[in-house]
Amino acid sequence: MAHNETKPSIHLSLGDFAREAILREADRGCVAVDRLVQEGVRHWLVERSSGRPSMRMPPFQSGGGAAVDLSLELEPEEWDELEAAARAEGEDMDRLLCHIVAVLLADLDSGRLVMRPARSDPAEDE
Repeated sequence: MAHNETKPSIHLSLGDFAREAILREADRGCVAVDRLVQEGVRHWLVERSSGRPSMRMPPFQSGGGAAVDLSLELEPEEWDELEAAARAEGEDMDRLLCHIVAVLLADLDSGRLVMRPARSDPAEDE
């Protein structure tokens, strides 16, 4: 299923630990949770072919717990890649995104990935 829009809403069921950790990381980096997860998705899409064992979904992972509502601004090609990865893993998008959040948190904690604080003026990006 191709996405025609770049900002669909997602209702992601994270475990309590992951939910609290992603909220804490967003607060620490002065970024919206949506943006943090978007960057996590992009990071995972780049890193997934690296051969790192953590890029593959463990069979025992389970979301459950508190939900986080996200609006992710991803390109249609990025959504297509995520959907193809979920199909290849035999999982649904919710479980794949929960895994991506876990990888994001681990990589932020280890220093492998560093988020820069969001700029308040979009014109600064030009």
